[in-house]
Amino acid sequence: MEVKEELTDGLYLANTVCLAIALAVLVKVFLWYRKKVENRRKYEKLQEIGRKVKATRDAKVQEFLQIHQKDFPSKKRMQEIREEYPSLMSLRQALDSRKITSKELVMTYIHQAATEGMELNALADVMFEEAFQEAQECDKELQKGNLRGFLHGIPISFKDQFNIKGTPSTIGALACAEDFPEEDGIIAEVLKKHGGIPFAKTNLPQLMGSAESLTRLWGNCCNPRNPERVSGGSSGGEGALLGVKGSPIGIGTDAAGSIRIPCSFCGVFGFKPSYKRMTKLGARDVCQMDETDGCVEITGTTGPMGHNVDDLMQIMKIFLSQDVFDKDLTIPPVPFNEDDYDQNPTNLRLGYFDYDGFFYPCKAVRRSIEETVSACKKVGIEMVEIEVPNSKEYTDAMAKFFLGESKRDEIMLQGEPPIIEDDPTQYISMLPSFVRNILASILPHIGMERESIFFRALGDPSIGLYLEACKERRIFERAFNKILDDKELDGFVFPGVSGPAFKHYKSSELSAIILITVIANMIDAPSCVIPVSTVTKEDLAEEYNDPKYPNDQFVKEARKDWQDSEGMPVGIKVCKRTYEEEKCIGIGKIIESAQK
Repeated sequence: MEVKEELTDGLYLANTVCLAIALAVLVKVFLWYRKKVENRRKYEKLQEIGRKVKATRDAKVQEFLQIHQKDFPSKKRMQEIREEYPSLMSLRQALDSRKITSKELVMTYIHQAATEGMELNALADVMFEEAFQEAQECDKELQKGNLRGFLHGIPISFKDQFNIKGTPSTIGALACAEDFPEEDGIIAEVLKKHGGIPFAKTNLPQLMGSAESLTRLWGNCCNPRNPERVSGGSSGGEGALLGVKGSPIGIGTDAAGSIRIPCSFCGVFGFKPSYKRMTKLGARDVCQMDETDGCVEITGTTGPMGHNVDDLMQIMKIFLSQDVFDKDLTIPPVPFNEDDYDQNPTNLRLGYFDYDGFFYPCKAVRRSIEETVSACKKVGIEMVEIEVPNSKEYTDAMAKFFLGESKRDEIMLQGEPPIIEDDPTQYISMLPSFVRNILASILPHIGMERESIFFRALGDPSIGLYLEACKERRIFERAFNKILDDKELDGFVFPGVSGPAFKHYKSSELSAIILITVIANMIDAPSCVIPVSTVTKEDLAEEYNDPKYPNDQFVKEARKDWQDSEGMPVGIKVCKRTYEEEKCIGIGKIIESAQK
C-alpha cells in the first residue's frame, strides 16, 4: 500500500514537473511570438518613417537643382575648380585672391554630390539650400575683408553620425531617422566657426557596424572605381563622395577602421587620431541614443578624410585648438604643434610589416608595402622589418570587443531587423552559447580555424568577457610598444587593408581582410592612410593563398572575389604612438611626396 502511494506521489510529482515545463515553454513561445508581432508592427511604422525621410531628401535635392539651375557654374568651370584647386590651401588662396567665389565653389561640389554622389548612394541627408545661402554670406564678408577662419567659404561633408542642427543623425537606423538635434555638435560648431560650410551628410552601415555602407534609409553605397564593389565602412559614404571629387574635405569617425577602410577601398587620404586626444562629443555613438556614454576601452574617434595629407593637417589644427578645448574639458588641452609636423626624413627610423598574423595580404598589398619601403629608403628613412606580436591576443580581443553586440543592436534598432545580407553573423549570435562553443571547437578540424574565433565571440556580451578582452588588449599593447622601444622606432608602416574592396554582400565572408586596421585601435595609435597603388594584371596572375591557413573558407572567398579586382585602389598606413598626431601626419606627408 505504501509502495503504491509512493508511486502515485512520484507520478503526481512527475506530471506536475512536466506540466510546469510545458507551461514554461508555452509562456516562452507566447512571449517570443508577442515580441515578434510587436517588432513587426514597430518595423512597419519605422519603414513608413524611413520612406518619408528618404522621399523628403530626394525632393530637396530635385527642388534645389531645379530652382538653382542658373546658379551653377558651367560644366567646364566646375571641372576647372575641381582640378585646378585640389587642396584646401589652394582653395583658400583662390578664394582670398577672388579667383573663385564661395558660391561657385559650393555649387560645384553640390552638383557633383547631387549627380555622381547620388548615383553611388553616397549621400544621406543634404543641406544644399542652407549651404548656398551661407556661401553667399561668406562672399559678402570676404569682400569686406572679414575672414572667419581658414575654412571660410569652403564646403564640408559629414558622416551621418555628426549632430548638425536641421538634419537627423541616423547612424543608419530607421529608429533614428527623425531624430533632429536641437543644436550643432562640437565638431560641426567649431568647423562652422572657422568658416566651413556643411552641405551634405553621407551614407554609413546600419549602426555603423560593418565594412559595407548599407542601410534601409539610404541604400547600398558603391565604390567610385567599381560600383559592383563596396566603398567600405563605416565612413563609406565619405570615401565614395571623395572618390568622385564630390567634396573637398569630409569628416568621419573610426573605432575599428571606419575611416581607414573606406580610404583604402576608394583611393583617398584619411587620418584617425588617438582617441585619448580627441573630443568624443558632437557625434552620436552606437552604444547609446545620445552622445555622452559608451565603451571606454576602445572608442571611436573623429578624423578628417580628404585628397592629400596637407588637408588632413589643416583640419587637425582646428580639432586640436582652444575652440574645442573650451567646450570639452575631458581632453588634454594640447594644441596642434606645427613644428612636429615638419619631419626630417633622414632622422626617421620606421618599422614595417605586411602580415598581421591572421590574414595573409594579397599580392597587390604586399607589393604596395615593398614599393613604399623602397620609396622611403630613397629619401633617407631607415626601414626595419618587424612582426606583429601576440597575434592571438589581438584577434581574440578584437572579436570580443566588436562582435558581441547583438543585444545592444536589438535595443538600438527598436524593431528594425538587422540587415542580414550585411551581417549574417546575426544568425550565429542567436544560438545558445554552449552551441556556439561546441561549433567553435569543431570548426578548426574542418579547415575553419579562423571562423572559430568569431563563433566564440558572437552573442550576448558579459562583464567577464569584456574584462577578458581588456586584459588581452593591454597584453598586446605592451608587446607592440616593447617592439617600438627595443628597435628604437619612430613609427611603423603597414597595409591599409589586407586586400582590395570586395563585392557587395561579402562583408561577412571577407571580414578577415579588414582586421589589420584594428591594430591601431588596440594600441590607440594615430594612423594616416595614403593611397599608393592599384591592383594590376600581374598581381592577379598569382593565385592567392594563405600559407598559415591554406585553402580555408576565407581564402576561397578571397580568391573568388578578387579575380576581377584590377584597378581597385590599395593603400598603406603610417602610425605613431598615442598623442603624436603631428608627427604621424608629418611622416605621412613625406611618404606621400616620396611616392610621386
